[in-house]
Amino acid sequence: MSLGAPHGQEYIDLYHCIVVGVLGRDDSRHDESFEVQARSVSDLKELLRQARINANGMPAPSFERMFLAVHYTDMLYLSIHHSLWDISTKCSITLLQFLDYIPPDKAFFVAGREAKRQEHISLAFILFNRYVDVYEAVEENDLSSANIDDTLDGTIVPAIVA
Repeated sequence: MSLGAPHGQEYIDLYHCIVVGVLGRDDSRHDESFEVQARSVSDLKELLRQARINANGMPAPSFERMFLAVHYTDMLYLSIHHSLWDISTKCSITLLQFLDYIPPDKAFFVAGREAKRQEHISLAFILFNRYVDVYEAVEENDLSSANIDDTLDGTIVPAIVA
């Protein structure tokens, strides 16, 4: 019996549920709850790192993707904590690649907020518009009604949020 974080294909679904649960939590308030969320993400990153080591360097591709989503979220929280706004903007935009782990409305809102903080007004406008489209689609319970155009073709920003 080995110690540490369990690894193996049978644990992928468990890790997926944990990652979605932790990354999907509300962190909109910058007080104690923000610190708790940041610590939760940091602890989750360490858990996934240990599971990666226990897998002898051969984790599943989906596991690597989960690890990257948690890593960039951890970097986002650290950069916000240390007022490294340029890095927080880059991390938040990178996280738009991981909408299978992060709620789309949260991801677009955070990316828009960080772009606005860096005074990238055009990008912030586009991201906030995408946030509103996703929010309205969720409220109407019909993602096909999201007014998502192709203004971001050729970028990492997903065109279709499903």
